[in-house]
Amino acid sequence: MLLRDCSYVTGLSTCFYDRAGELGELERGLRWAHTIILYGPRSSGKSEFARYYVSRRLGSDVVAVVFDARRKRGTRFFESLGVEVVHLDESVALRALDAILKILEGLRANMPLDLRALTHGARELYKVLLSVVSSLSEVYVVVDEAHLLEERGAFIRDLEAVAGALAKYRELSNIRLLVTSSEGFISTTDVYSRLRGYSEKFIAVEELDEEHFKMLYEEYCSKRGGCITPLNIIEAIAGRLPGYIAEVEWRARSGELESFIKVELKKLLRAIVEASLAEGVGLEQLARKLVMAFEGSIRYYEVGLKAVEVLIERNIAYERGLTMKPQLALYARALKLAVEKGVTLDNLAERGFDVRELLEL
Repeated sequence: MLLRDCSYVTGLSTCFYDRAGELGELERGLRWAHTIILYGPRSSGKSEFARYYVSRRLGSDVVAVVFDARRKRGTRFFESLGVEVVHLDESVALRALDAILKILEGLRANMPLDLRALTHGARELYKVLLSVVSSLSEVYVVVDEAHLLEERGAFIRDLEAVAGALAKYRELSNIRLLVTSSEGFISTTDVYSRLRGYSEKFIAVEELDEEHFKMLYEEYCSKRGGCITPLNIIEAIAGRLPGYIAEVEWRARSGELESFIKVELKKLLRAIVEASLAEGVGLEQLARKLVMAFEGSIRYYEVGLKAVEVLIERNIAYERGLTMKPQLALYARALKLAVEKGVTLDNLAERGFDVRELLEL
C-alpha cells in the first residue's frame, strides 16, 4: 500500500512516505498501551514518524508535547527550548491561561506573601493544570532520541516509574508517552524487562520499502535540481534509511564520500577486533559468522553473545528478533568482500572501496 502525505513536510523538505504498517501498529497499540517505544537504526526515521503521527493523526481536543533530547544535550543555552508544543487547541490554552492569571492576581492582592498563601497558590495552579489535562481526550508526550539523555541508568528508572504511573493511576489514564530511541540502546539495556507489565508496546521503525524509498529519493533530488549520487550507490552504502539520502549526497558533492567510507570501514575494523577479542575467536571466523548472520543464515546468538554485545555497543549491528542486521549496508558489503575475495579488513579500511566494488556485491 502506497502512502504519500504531502500535507506534512519532513526534515528532508519532502512529503511523508510509507510507514502504513507502523501507523497501523501504533494506532492498534494505543487502544490499550500507555507507553510506546519506537526503536530502530540510526536515520531510519523514528523521530519523523513520531512527529508525523502527533501532528497529523490526532484530533483537535488532543495536546501533543515533544521533548527533543538532542536539543537538550546539544547545548545548555537551548535547554529551555527542549519542549515544543506541536498541537494545542487554542480554546483550551486560553481557558487555562485565564484561570492561572486569576490565581496570580489573587496572590498579588495579598502581598507580601506568607508561606500559607504561597502554598495555597501552588495548589490552585496544580488543580488548574490537572483540570486542563483531564478536560482533554488525550495528551501525548513525545520524548525524542531518549538514548541521548544523560545518565542512562537514571533515565531508565524514571521511564519505568512514569510508565508504571500511567498504567496505574486513573487521573493519568488519558496520557500517552511515545519514546523514540536507537535499537542499540534498547538491546543493551534492560528496558524490555523493566517496562514489562506497564501497558507498554515496542514498535520497530526500520528501512523504507523499495518503492517508497525510490519515490522519496526522486522527490528529494527534484527539489535540488538533481542528485549526483545514484540511488543504487546510496542503497549500497546505507540501505534504504531515509536520513542517509541527504548525508551521502552532501558528502558526494563535497568530495568527501571516499573519506566517509574509509572512516566507517575503520570503525568496523576496530569493532570487529574488539568483538573477536571479547569472544575469543579469530577475525576471519567472526567475519564469516557475521556475513551469515546478516544474510539470515544463522541466528544472532550463533555469532557469539559477547561479540554481539560489542557490535551493538559500537553501533555496527542490531538485533531484530532472532536475526542480526547491519547499521549500514556498507558494513555487510565490506565483510562479504573480505570473506569472499580474501581481502583483509585492515587492508580494506586503509584503501576504502570504489563504486564498482560496492555494486558488484
